Amino acid sequence: MITRKPGTILLEKTREITAGRVGLHWVSGSMRHSGLKKKIEYRFRSRKSNREKTAWEKIEAAVLTILSGGSCVEDLEYLRADAGLVHSLGKKDMISADTLLRFMGKKRTGEQLIKSIHDSAQIALSRYRGAELTYDNDATYFNSNKDCATYSYQKEKQMSGLLGYIAELNGLCITAQYRAGNVSPAHDILEDLKQARLLCKKSGQRLTRFRSDSAAHNFDIFKYCDQHDINYFVTLDKNSVTKREVNALARSRWNKLPETEDVEWAEYTHAMNRGKKNGLAMRALVLR
Repeated sequence: MITRKPGTILLEKTREITAGRVGLHWVSGSMRHSGLKKKIEYRFRSRKSNREKTAWEKIEAAVLTILSGGSCVEDLEYLRADAGLVHSLGKKDMISADTLLRFMGKKRTGEQLIKSIHDSAQIALSRYRGAELTYDNDATYFNSNKDCATYSYQKEKQMSGLLGYIAELNGLCITAQYRAGNVSPAHDILEDLKQARLLCKKSGQRLTRFRSDSAAHNFDIFKYCDQHDINYFVTLDKNSVTKREVNALARSRWNKLPETEDVEWAEYTHAMNRGKKNGLAMRALVLR
């Protein structure tokens, strides 16, 4: 366009300062294009005055703040002062940090945000054209000065997030729980697995694989996976049962791991104490 019609290009100096954040408007456009804006407006539908900012505007501002590197709500003020970004978003102004704080402080907001996460997950899942899906679940920890933060096993005052991802969709997060640092990493993994399977089912997809660390070494989780034909890949806990089973393996069961030095592997059938009574056993691989 520029090379064909150079005479039609008009350069004009403006007072607006263009910063590196202008590209964030692409994220906002993508959220709208995927249908997330309509989903959020539906979830947060309520009577409001014409002057009140919508839930979409508040959530949009929070997302853009996080993606621009913000670490606290007050960092929204940097975006608010970026005239170039505000202009690219087609707005006259952005919400203030105080407005976002009040929005986040409402009990209903948390409940509807969880539903909005599930809405966005279903949008992405319904567009997947593969036959099988893998659900990865893990807890993450981060230092926090919040009053509700507690000391975790890392001996730091922290908050924790239990996050669940779909591997085939570039690690799309479809389940999330926010909790204090002293909550057990294993808490609610089964509930998130059930939620992930339900989201896949509602989207016309099938969850076939589950992966997690030793926090998911749980009889109820293994039983649920068996009942719903989900192959599970879980790191076994080094408890007294697994240690006893490994120590009892005969020397002939161990094989040298190819292309490594001083590493051997073995395979055996692992059965938890509850599993023995219920006929639940699994294939276990061990390295030494």
